[in-house]
Amino acid sequence: MKHNFHYEVIKMDRQLWYVRCEDNACNWCVRAECLKDSAYFVIKKYVGEHTCAPSSKTKAGKTASPKTIGNLIMHRYDIRTSNPAESINSASRSPREYPIIPLLDSIREMLTQWFYNRDKIDCLVDLDRRTCSCGKYNLMKIPFRHAIKAGFHVGRQTHTLTDLMYTTEAWREAYHESINPIDVPEDAWSIPEDVVEVNVLPPDTRRSVGLFKYASCGV
Repeated sequence: MKHNFHYEVIKMDRQLWYVRCEDNACNWCVRAECLKDSAYFVIKKYVGEHTCAPSSKTKAGKTASPKTIGNLIMHRYDIRTSNPAESINSASRSPREYPIIPLLDSIREMLTQWFYNRDKIDCLVDLDRRTCSCGKYNLMKIPFRHAIKAGFHVGRQTHTLTDLMYTTEAWREAYHESINPIDVPEDAWSIPEDVVEVNVLPPDTRRSVGLFKYASCGV
């Protein structure tokens, strides 16, 4: 979307959110489904490459911002992917023009509203099955705030609420076998054609905030 391609919403309700490229010949699409008994969505299908012609781009500007898409598919499961300082600066962009006292009042009101909305969430936790109606505990099998609070309430230690696959014993069991080098020359390897043609690209990175630092060395 940041490259200004047109898209259309095929279906959007409380259970499903599905959009695709406006060009029917293009494969780009995103499909997200709501978790059972939860307000969280999980992306089930994503085809990120546009196969339509460059002429399909809109000349009027972007069709949607990343913030809009983020609001549509709800939360990000408590996984921090942004700088907290940048988030606060973005949320207080307008109040930053106020004098100091109204600025502090605006920040206090904003934080109070955040805490109030957070405290209204009521979830059902099953510590034995390691599930929570919010969906986070089900996916990661690591206790989040709901499971931790429920564990404290019944007197269970937090580390016992984590799935056994994260234990040292599980890791030892997974890697206890010896991994021997391949006793075949590289030119005799049998590699599928689709694997050979795969172009492995480096991961997407984001430049850090602030001035770029140059490394200096003495001559």
